[in-house]
Amino acid sequence: MLGILSAHQQGLEMMERWKMVNMFYHVVELEDREDLVKLLVSSMDYTLDSHLRIILSKTLTSGSQSVRIHATRLLRKYAMRQMPQSDTAVDTAYAEWAIQLLVTQLYDPDIEVCEAAVKILEEACNDADSLGYVVRCRPALDHLGEIGAPLLLRFLSTSIGYQYLDDLDYISQEMDDWFLGRNDAYVMVVEASLAQALTQSGHIRKVRHGDQPEPQVYGSAPPHFYRELARTSEGCKLLQSKGHFEDFVTIIKTHGMEEIDAETILKLKGAIWAIGNIGSMELSAPFLESSLAVELVVRIAEQSKVMSVRGTAFFALGLISKSIHGQEIIAEQGWEVAVDDFGQSLGICLPADFGKLFMVCT
Repeated sequence: MLGILSAHQQGLEMMERWKMVNMFYHVVELEDREDLVKLLVSSMDYTLDSHLRIILSKTLTSGSQSVRIHATRLLRKYAMRQMPQSDTAVDTAYAEWAIQLLVTQLYDPDIEVCEAAVKILEEACNDADSLGYVVRCRPALDHLGEIGAPLLLRFLSTSIGYQYLDDLDYISQEMDDWFLGRNDAYVMVVEASLAQALTQSGHIRKVRHGDQPEPQVYGSAPPHFYRELARTSEGCKLLQSKGHFEDFVTIIKTHGMEEIDAETILKLKGAIWAIGNIGSMELSAPFLESSLAVELVVRIAEQSKVMSVRGTAFFALGLISKSIHGQEIIAEQGWEVAVDDFGQSLGICLPADFGKLFMVCT
């Protein structure tokens, strides 16, 4: 009942008139009743700007570890709302409020709280306006190490985010790390996710500190550095100057038919994934058109005797088919791209002759 009242201005006025808010402040200060604190903050609606937001902010910073994690996850449904297009302060403040609190949680002394905030912010950054606001908050993520890496990768997809990371000297260092080793590690992460997708389809994991079950998605590729880099013209210029795309093409050309050496096969897969992620962006047209990258990946998908390599090439071609220029080059190789009713690529492509993909010559 109190939660319903909190969603309306008249209900908030009633709470203040009968000093209910004062009672709420006392409840969230109870150190031995985490159950009451969680129940209270979970029941309230924070859409309207009121004392309830201050109460939630208090639990985010001064509650126990369990309470702080719980309160942080409550912000998800507010941060996930699409940023309004209106210029009025009332409209824009709604989503900004939740994002500001999540950015504050990145400095929590407990790493689990920080991790929960990073995951929500990363998801919120799927919306361009939300991403722009998160970047403007200029969060410091160095102290989080690998936990903060996915969020930093999101920043690369906008020019303002690229400039922010460039000022921190993050991009060049991260680019070298990926080229020298992280690209190979990405292969193992993706293949582990695919293995889970094949064995635990439809699995649902309960959130320990949340009011709703959260689906555990398997089989989805994590953010790739080179994909995010290729989203902006600045990133493409850096990619061109470093020559990494050409290096990946060379690896594929030299070792595309490798069958025995495990280390070489791992590097080959890493190069294929990098080519696929770069090729999925529209700005990558000059890279694909000036090389034989797609032709080489098609040859691997059709002729490699290592099934995991052939599968990697298949997925990479699906990524490349997401871009218009990628679709054109793939079509020239005798493959067909699946599209929806609006002509948009579904990220899946198959050869006109199925035997080229599914037949294995011994």
